[in-house]
Amino acid sequence: RKALSLINGKGELLLELCAHHDLALFLTENDQPKAALVVLEHARPLYGQFRDDLTQLRMHWVEAKIAHRLGDLTEAENIFVQLWEEFRARNLNQEVVLVTIELAQVLTRKGETERAAQLAAESYSIMRDWGLHKDALAAWIVFQDALSHRQAIGDLFQRLGEYYRRHWFTPAKFEPKP
Repeated sequence: RKALSLINGKGELLLELCAHHDLALFLTENDQPKAALVVLEHARPLYGQFRDDLTQLRMHWVEAKIAHRLGDLTEAENIFVQLWEEFRARNLNQEVVLVTIELAQVLTRKGETERAAQLAAESYSIMRDWGLHKDALAAWIVFQDALSHRQAIGDLFQRLGEYYRRHWFTPAKFEPKP
């Protein structure tokens, strides 16, 4: 928030947008979705000044995360499904994987674990075709197996998301439990 006050909005609109976007993400991921929604609503005019598809998709991604944290699972699911399709159409593979994890988390929270497991299985065949390193594929199999067997998931969604953000290109063994 302090950084936002230091940015000159007239000359640095993209920087201001990025700061608002990151603040909304930070608040959402730290269990402050109502505060994140306020930040997002305040930033909507800025998002409107950047009409490129990727900026708009990132805005919708934050909307879905906020909806999920606020408990509006149907809204979150709808947005995540649309994002999945858009990212897939653009061959944004890492984004497809990260949105798949979030969508599976929403489905699991809705009690639709079987559907989440099917999504993970379908995604594995897509991921395999990308030529991802074996550790990334093995991590996905752990995830898929946990969903299929309705095992205690705990923080698996978060840990898997972190793994794919950090090790998309650099192989590293995935440790499902600390």
